[in-house]
Amino acid sequence: MRKITLILTPILLVGFIGGVLAQEVELPKPGITPDSFFYFLDEFGEKIELVFSFGAEAKIRTQAKHALERVAEIKALLEEKGVDAQGINVALAKLEENAKKTEEILQEQKAKGKEVGALAQIVVEEFHKQRKAVKQVFNEAQDEFLRQKDELHAQLLEAVQADDETVAAEIRAKLAEIEAQKDVAEAKKDEAIAKLEAEREKAQEELSAREKEMEEQRNREEKAKEELEEIEEKEEELSQEKELLEAEREKAKEKKQEGIEERKEKELKALEEEKEKLQEEKEKLETEFEKGESGKPGTQVHP
Repeated sequence: MRKITLILTPILLVGFIGGVLAQEVELPKPGITPDSFFYFLDEFGEKIELVFSFGAEAKIRTQAKHALERVAEIKALLEEKGVDAQGINVALAKLEENAKKTEEILQEQKAKGKEVGALAQIVVEEFHKQRKAVKQVFNEAQDEFLRQKDELHAQLLEAVQADDETVAAEIRAKLAEIEAQKDVAEAKKDEAIAKLEAEREKAQEELSAREKEMEEQRNREEKAKEELEEIEEKEEELSQEKELLEAEREKAKEKKQEGIEERKEKELKALEEEKEKLQEEKEKLETEFEKGESGKPGTQVHP
């Protein structure tokens, strides 16, 4: 059986973002990330910035700026520590907090009897931007997982064709680990987007009928695009699974044929051995018969 060398890269996302796809949303530098002891300094600085943001629109835009910083922190943590980094959950919670505070500013202005249509439009646009940024960062992480899966799939295919079950088992375990982390990233992305969507929908209620209609249309288009991307990804995964199954089927056929030939060889050998035993018994019986015949009176044994 031919042996192959298993090449397994660790599930790290170091350096993948920025080189995979062109970013649609430009993110700020992450600064101090939530897993740092000094993160409180970052939070303190943002509070000071909000104090010096005068007026509802300025406060909304400052909250939006801080929200993108949360996404930048998530990006940095994904790159450095992967999807299981505890700081990611902190950043996601802070992102939700930014969204809620933004909506509170809008509602406070409405409670004061002010026209909030223009502010609502700003809020909706900012939430769209944040949503796109979240999707962008997590999708880039997903792209890296898919790249690693493609590499492992090629190695698994080679292992199956080489009938190297040990290596194939190791690769399958690695694929399962990557798939689990991919699911974690997907769940975090979906949760963050759902929370942003909930706040965006509240702000959308303050838009005019025409603006609301246009916004709903944009949402439908975005969701349709996302569903298409999911289908394309699933098609790629199914294609890989099909290729692997076909290779396993062919190998199974070969094994089955080899098994039949081996079994037939054993059966033939057993028959040959049985034939030899029968021949020996026959010769023995013939010898005894000849002796018996020669011992009878008046009997002549002919050659």
